[in-house]
Amino acid sequence: MYFNMNKLIIPQIIADAFDVPFEALSEKTRERDVVEARHFAMWFYVNHEHLGKSRTAAKFNRHHATVIHALTTVDNLLQTDKGFIYKSNKALKALREAGIIEPELTEV
Repeated sequence: MYFNMNKLIIPQIIADAFDVPFEALSEKTRERDVVEARHFAMWFYVNHEHLGKSRTAAKFNRHHATVIHALTTVDNLLQTDKGFIYKSNKALKALREAGIIEPELTEV
């Protein structure tokens, strides 16, 4: 099986962009900042890394239903929350600079 080392740093880059501790992404916490970062990471894995919902959920010690909820939440926040849009664009820019995604995916 092909293994991409960049996949190991994706959550770290997203956590940094959202200004939350990396370890918090997998912890059981309902703090808004951490939840938004975790939801964005799940959204990124499903939509840009084409990882299945169950495998994405396993990365964060969650159920696949949580990933489905995260996808809906991120789509809604990307349409309504300017602060979330800013953090998302910051994360995508950092992922692009790390060579993980293509240049055309720098903004949502």
